[in-house]
Amino acid sequence: MSVAERVHTESAEVKVRLEEFIQARTTFSINRIIEIHQRWYESLRNYVASDKPAPMDPSSTRSTHHCVLGHWIDEEGEIIFHGYQTFDHLKQSHEAYHRVAAEVVALKQAQKHEDALILLEGAFQDISRQVIHHLRGLRSLV
Repeated sequence: MSVAERVHTESAEVKVRLEEFIQARTTFSINRIIEIHQRWYESLRNYVASDKPAPMDPSSTRSTHHCVLGHWIDEEGEIIFHGYQTFDHLKQSHEAYHRVAAEVVALKQAQKHEDALILLEGAFQDISRQVIHHLRGLRSLV
């Protein structure tokens, strides 16, 4: 085998290994994000159910760029899934998730606990499921 043939073969092997690594990393990232997303939902639920004031601010809760999923969407997700319809749906659901979460926090702070709980267990939970659904859809693409 000539040097050129060996280099070509080795390059192809490196490319396959790199693709396998990216696939594994992306799958791990999405699984981790789903787990963190579910924990944040529980944290918000505990906040609403609690009598103690917590340092949650509706305006910072509304931001889609400060959470783990937001960072992933802006960076790794954008690189890997830009142009995919499922990714666009994820971004829309993620924005809605934060918008409704901010409403839940505002209701809680206004002492409207029942309204906050209704919104949390209704529209917010539905949007949360959509986010997870879209993440799983992206995971199936890798």
